[in-house]
Amino acid sequence: YNRRVISAALASLRAIEKRLMVVQEDTKFEPLLAAIAGGLCTHLVIGAHMADRLLQYAEAATKKAS
Repeated sequence: YNRRVISAALASLRAIEKRLMVVQEDTKFEPLLAAIAGGLCTHLVIGAHMADRLLQYAEAATKKAS
């Protein structure tokens, strides 16, 4: 159980025009990828380390796809 977690129906989330996601912890990298892939966030706030991980992941995925 995590007191900082909230939930809502998926349709309700998608109905919101601007959806901000804030990610700090490295352990949240995989959920972040899932949220991005699912189109659940329109705006993202992350630290430099998480940004580096995200860019490295995107670069590796691009190389793998080509």
